[in-house]
Amino acid sequence: MIAKNSVIGYRTGMQKKLNFVFFMPDSLRADVLACYGHPLVQTPNYDRLAREGTLFEQSICQYPVCGPSRCSMITGLYPHNTACRNNQYFIQASQGNLFTSLKQAGYHVEWHGKNDMFAPDVFPQAVSRCNQRPQVLEDRPSYDVHQAERIVPAGEPGGRSHLCNSLGTVEDFGDTHRVNSAISWLENRKQGAKPFALYLPLEMPHSPFTAPEPYYAMYDPDDLPPLRPYDLPNKPKRLALLRKYFELDQMPDDMLRKINAVYLGMVSYTDMLLGRLLDSLEAQGLMDSTVVVALSDHGEYAGDFGMVTKTAGSHEDLLNRVPFIWRGPGITAGHRVEAPVELFDLMATTLDLCKVPCTHPHFARVLTPQLKGAAGDPDRAVFCEGGLGAVNRHLCGPGTLEGGILEDPDNFYYPPYKCIFDHPEVDARTVSVQTLTHKLVHRPEDESELYDLRIDPQELCNRFNDPEMAAIQQKLMQRLTDWLIETSDITPDTVFPRQGPKKVWD
Repeated sequence: MIAKNSVIGYRTGMQKKLNFVFFMPDSLRADVLACYGHPLVQTPNYDRLAREGTLFEQSICQYPVCGPSRCSMITGLYPHNTACRNNQYFIQASQGNLFTSLKQAGYHVEWHGKNDMFAPDVFPQAVSRCNQRPQVLEDRPSYDVHQAERIVPAGEPGGRSHLCNSLGTVEDFGDTHRVNSAISWLENRKQGAKPFALYLPLEMPHSPFTAPEPYYAMYDPDDLPPLRPYDLPNKPKRLALLRKYFELDQMPDDMLRKINAVYLGMVSYTDMLLGRLLDSLEAQGLMDSTVVVALSDHGEYAGDFGMVTKTAGSHEDLLNRVPFIWRGPGITAGHRVEAPVELFDLMATTLDLCKVPCTHPHFARVLTPQLKGAAGDPDRAVFCEGGLGAVNRHLCGPGTLEGGILEDPDNFYYPPYKCIFDHPEVDARTVSVQTLTHKLVHRPEDESELYDLRIDPQELCNRFNDPEMAAIQQKLMQRLTDWLIETSDITPDTVFPRQGPKKVWD
């Protein structure tokens, strides 16, 4: 048992370089972990990291969709810098990133799980070994959530809700194979090998909503705390449109509670895998030389506000507030940081901890003082972006990922893309700014939002254009403007001669 506010240190005489483990379930929102206050869910291993390390209460991702969020996380740049705004455009070899810096500094970068972050030409320079689909025994299946059968057929009420039946067993699931494969790699590392950075981007608890038993039925929907309501006054109409396309407005509310219950089971499944990983690190004697970070790329509605999955233009805390828990040598145990931070601070903080210089421009902050017990910056504003916007409508056309989905009405993701195609304002460019006390979501082409988080932490009452909030609204709009000016671009690394060639030939 580690006392609160103590510091985990090395064993006597050990001067090894730090190792890193980045444990990253997909679509894991912060408020569904017990250490973040959920009253029902069982997450003993996340809770252990929080007790033995530092937890950031308000960690905000930079875009509530997988690819763009990860591209920001790994570079320390905002989506308007990376130009990654959907799941088809990723970091290229010319763009600096955390893993390239670590590998160039002598780290072994080990990867087990999905991509949604790097273009193919980045892997050789940034990753030592990548195992996205680990081999399994010939007689052992490997399931992922998209293989689950809908609990109600498409076309019937609830058929597009992403709620599915239970699937497989714990040992048959892809994430189990990924974690077991990583553990096998840890067990077979040679003594005196390079320091490592182990990256585990899992699939769970990303929708569709399914899980192996006992996790699928672990939580009774009747025991859940109340879901956040839908059809609230002053909420943007975009949510009602999305609910209509998902046909969620046609299904009974108890199905929303079942969705939330299954999602919690998926979360507990990832917690079990984290426990396996921590047990392996302990067995290998690596816990006192390894920083373990639990985080996620974005959150998930999971029935709240009568919605499922996520959308790029939605910035509720359910979607952009993610877990951010650090445990390791020199990190204060039992410390909780209330000041807001951004997910992409991962890049700058990791490089600072291992004394590797960052050689590319970025906007991330170093959180090392907070990991050592400091309170952080209570005046910091954090930012999130979303939406393709009209200028990128071609990205939803024929031959694209989204275009293919639109040709398949049975696809799980047909409803939101069909909604966006029919109502482009649903995917309008969106930016949000959040402080400790307030949050502004600005949509130039659609309805905006403003919340007083001191009295409305669940973001139920939209106060945008409320005369009583005029001063706060103006102040936050000014912060958004200043931020966009200050981060509008970065200088390319390549320097070109001012003079062109003396002659040009066709």
